[in-house]
Amino acid sequence: MGIKAHAQLALKDKGHEETALIRIVGGVDRTTRLANQLLTLSGVDAMSGLEKATDIDVKQLIERVIEDLYPEITQKFIKIITQFDSEKRPVGNEYLLYTLMRNLIENAVRYSTPHSEVKVLYLWDKQALCASIIDQGPGIPVDQHDRVFDRFYRDIDAEGNGSGLGLAIARQIAILHGAEIHLAFTESGQDLSVTVSFKQNEKIQLTKILIYLICIIARLINVHIITTDK
Repeated sequence: MGIKAHAQLALKDKGHEETALIRIVGGVDRTTRLANQLLTLSGVDAMSGLEKATDIDVKQLIERVIEDLYPEITQKFIKIITQFDSEKRPVGNEYLLYTLMRNLIENAVRYSTPHSEVKVLYLWDKQALCASIIDQGPGIPVDQHDRVFDRFYRDIDAEGNGSGLGLAIARQIAILHGAEIHLAFTESGQDLSVTVSFKQNEKIQLTKILIYLICIIARLINVHIITTDK
């Protein structure tokens, strides 16, 4: 039943007015979210490369996402556990990476059972910076771990009112950043983990080091010249 039908029901049947209005609000929320996701995906698709790329403080970004999702988290009594084992910063677009992390954490919260845990980990592993979100929800069958990144794909048994765009957006943003994203079950075989791996470009890192050294040398030379003139 669509939004209009629920509105008509509320007008005709006063006994079901509250239920109909609640469903109308839910319908408006889903429509708004879908429209926003389509706009985001369209914008990401139009990008041929990163704009306004800077070093991103992932810890601060994740904390901001969790703060913004506080109403949804508390509504389901979800316990968020964070672990930050690396201070390394990937190079990227802050808005896009915020969108990426929000989609993943929001999905974890939405599909988690009430009173469960969601873990958000950020660490250095095998020459890559890895951000992992682990939830205790129903999980996704292994044979669908690749398909869920397709646009509008939703398992027929999936719970909730998702549009099938959240993970597609996350993958496109990851690709723009030269990162990889994949799903896997944890060692227990029960919790689902989604991991974004930012491979560090050794040439870029070496260039940064050289620039840093050049700046130091330039300052030392400048100080030496000033001292000599005196």
